Order: sequence, then C-alpha cells, then structure tokens
Amino acid sequence: MKDSREVRAGQPTGAPQTLTVREVVIDLMRRHGMTKVFANPGSTELPLFRDFPPDFEYVLGLQEAVVVGMADGYAQASGNAAFINLHSAAGVGNAMGNIFTAYKNQTPLIVTAGQQARAILPFDPFLASVRATELPQPYVKLSLEPARAEDVPLALARAYHVAMQEPSFRAALRGYASDASARADMLNHLISDPAYAATIPGADAAARRVILALSSDGQSVYRAGAAVKQSAYDIQHQKWSKDFVPNPDQRLALAKQNSVALKSVESDESAQMLTAALTGQGLVSRATTGQSTGDQTLQGAAASPAGAQAVDASATAPLASQLGGQGAGQTSVFDRADLFNQPYTDTVQHALAIAAIAMLGEGGPDHQTQLLALLDDGDGGKCFSMSKL
Repeated sequence: MKDSREVRAGQPTGAPQTLTVREVVIDLMRRHGMTKVFANPGSTELPLFRDFPPDFEYVLGLQEAVVVGMADGYAQASGNAAFINLHSAAGVGNAMGNIFTAYKNQTPLIVTAGQQARAILPFDPFLASVRATELPQPYVKLSLEPARAEDVPLALARAYHVAMQEPSFRAALRGYASDASARADMLNHLISDPAYAATIPGADAAARRVILALSSDGQSVYRAGAAVKQSAYDIQHQKWSKDFVPNPDQRLALAKQNSVALKSVESDESAQMLTAALTGQGLVSRATTGQSTGDQTLQGAAASPAGAQAVDASATAPLASQLGGQGAGQTSVFDRADLFNQPYTDTVQHALAIAAIAMLGEGGPDHQTQLLALLDDGDGGKCFSMSKL
C-alpha cells in the first residue's frame, strides 16, 4: 500500500513499503474518520492498541453495554460510523442489549470482537466464541469472521460501507438486485446517465450523506487555505521578503510553467507533508533571495480526517454545526441550506451512481472501466498543480 499515511521511522521514503495488517487497519480507520475507539478489550486485542497513534483517542468503558451506548450516541452526533472493540463471546453478550437499541436507532456502528488464538480453539477455551458470526444476529446488517489476518482490512471496509448505507436508498435498490433483468436495466441507466441515481427513492437522504462528507473535506481544505493565506501575509512583514529577487521575469515564467504542468508528488515530499500533518509541527521551508537567507516555519491548520456523514434527511441543524468546524459567531462557506438542493453536482451524482452499482452487486471487475470513468475527475491534476504553486 504505497499511499499509506503510516510512514515508518527510519525507512527510506522512496522505497516500497511492506505494511503490517495493524498499520493498514489504522490507516483505513483514519481515512474513514474513525479515530475514536470505544472499547473494553481483552488480551487478544491489545496488540492493536500498542503504540497508539497520537491522532487517535481511546475511550475505555468498564462494561460492554456502556461502550456500545457511548459509541451509539457519538455516531448519532457525528453522523459517522463509530468503531467499537469488545472482548470475545461474553463481551459481545454483555453488549447485546445496546446493540439491539442501535439496530432500532439505525445507528452506524462497526463492532469488532476478539477471538481466542486458533491454536487453542480445539480445546474449548473459556472465552472462545464457537459461532462468532451468529452471536449478534439478527441485529446486525453484516457479520464476518476473517479467516486470515490479511482479510481483516477488507472485512472492516465492507462493514463500514454497509453501516453507512442509507436504509431507504438501499431498500429501493434491493428490488432491482433480486431480478436479473431489472438489475441489468438499472445498471445500464446508471452507467449511461449517472444523474438517474438521483431519481431512485431515498436518493435525497443518500445524497445528503455524500454532500456532508464532501463538505467536511472542503472545510478542511478551506481552513488550510486560510492558514496559508495568513502565512503569506505574515511573510510580507519579514525583512527578507522585501529583498531584491534576482531574475524576477525568469522566476515568474517558471512559476507559471509549473502551475500548468501536471506533476506527481515525490515520495519524500509526501512523507514531509504527512509528518507535518500528523505531528502538528508544520513544514520548514528555506527561503533564499539574492541578499539574505532565512528559515520560516509554516504552520497550517491540521486537516481532520473526514468519513462519510450520516445525517437524517429531515435534520435542520446548520451544516457548520454538524461538521463541528466553526466556533461561535463564525460562518462557513459551506453553511448554506441550498447546498442540499437538486440538481446535484456531477460529483454527487457520480457518488450516488457508484453507491447504487455497489448495492446492486455489480461493483466488481466486470465493470471496472465504467466505474473508473465515474471516479475520474478531470480537474484533479490541475488543482494539485495549482496547490503546489
């Protein structure tokens, strides 16, 4: 996984990285915004939480029902799935009352539980879960027990996406999925005209989740941009910024050339930006002019990881309060009621179409070309080049 945000200390950043299952799981959780872990763990789960990442928070509960209750409330308040870790067998049993409540609340939760080591399972250890996947049913939408350690990230990814699916949108698509002819017809509609997804019953609630997720990322970009803008103003007050710049015309021409040339980020640059984001220490940039040299530390607002936001379609709270990104008296460019109105943007329509195709069970390699076309954003490379400028 070359783009992992877990960069190991001392390992050359240019070399391919071989990551452990634990590193990939932490990376996956971070990408989906699940950096709070609600748990009552046993010894089986402890290796996952050793050397806990500094941007994660561990919320310990002394009884499993309390853990699930806290996670349920947090998921409803944040709009994103909450991550839970329970002890095996008896721990899940203790939590079942509140798992049932979360099921009735339609709260998105990812519930994980340990299992005794396979080497001792034949001897019926005390806390072994003989039928682990059956224990929480029928009050979960998906129940998996990965056969191999390397299957764990995929199982968690599936669990997250199932938990975050809009119930009414999923129910409308279920009828098409059960009939081969209807499924093929729906698939053709979605591929030829992604906007068709917005006409499916429940699409408005599903679109709201997409918009909240995109807006959350937009909030982070907006805050980071404001910090960069402020840094530019701060630089103007530095003595070295007023020094003479040699060959200004050539340097301006080079800057313009770089702004339109699509360039991939170098691995060492990516590692530096990642380290700055995770540690909060900022980037150190050396500015050289014709007369003097100075070191400037550029501090930017840390972008918080954003997962898809699940908020009821009837919710009327301002978007800024749902994203938790603004203080009292502040306004946001994303705090607009019309943000959720149709017609939706191409990005939202494509996201709805991709979700619908996945729910139809047609998101596999047979339709990879069409799915990649829906994922493609032609302006992405240009935006990245402009951001580097």
